[in-house]
Amino acid sequence: MFEKPKTIAVQLDEYTALEKDQYFSIKDSENSYIINGVNVCNYMTEMYGNYKTRSEIKSLWTLYTATHYTDFIRAYEAFMSEYEPLDNYNGVEQNVYLNQDGVKTDRTTHGKTTTTTANDVTTENQTTSFDSTTYRPDSKSTQSGNTTSADTGTTTNTTEHTPTSLTVGETTYTADNITAETKHRHGNLGVTSTQQMITQELELRKNPVALLYIDEFINDYAYYVSETWGCNEWL
Repeated sequence: MFEKPKTIAVQLDEYTALEKDQYFSIKDSENSYIINGVNVCNYMTEMYGNYKTRSEIKSLWTLYTATHYTDFIRAYEAFMSEYEPLDNYNGVEQNVYLNQDGVKTDRTTHGKTTTTTANDVTTENQTTSFDSTTYRPDSKSTQSGNTTSADTGTTTNTTEHTPTSLTVGETTYTADNITAETKHRHGNLGVTSTQQMITQELELRKNPVALLYIDEFINDYAYYVSETWGCNEWL
């Protein structure tokens, strides 16, 4: 003779508070409580106490968690994310401007040399006597050769650019001059009225994701049979 299925209320009443917290707690991805096990059991007792399961509820809950917990966490994090309920558009734009006219350094290199060689220069001084207007040589100095000038080497002017680097997101840019800007655009595009978005937000918040997670467990693994229906051995 198989054992008659027990109601959820009867099964949960057999666990201690410590066991309830160990088996039935709902936690987030950082292992912090969303709903502790005692409150999960209290909710199932109050809402579904007369429902029954053909297997032990602890084992069924473990199976349910193994197959649904990852999806629940994603839904929960989306439910708890911060957003503006009256915005139906929210985006971030990043613009990076690169210019090749950054920091400049003017540098001059001197390399021009002028050399002068003086030769073949004759200097003659002439004088007159007090009683004559005719000049006669007084003194004379002579150098042989020619006077020449020679330039060697060159003088150059150069302009040096000093590049800079800037990381925007995961990309690093290099140029003489870099600027970046971030624009946050948000608001109502006009597709949905403000009143409609308020109504949708209120409807969403009426159904906490954690309670929907418990309700779905009941739908998948529990059943309800009235006292006047079905075989008595399954009541």
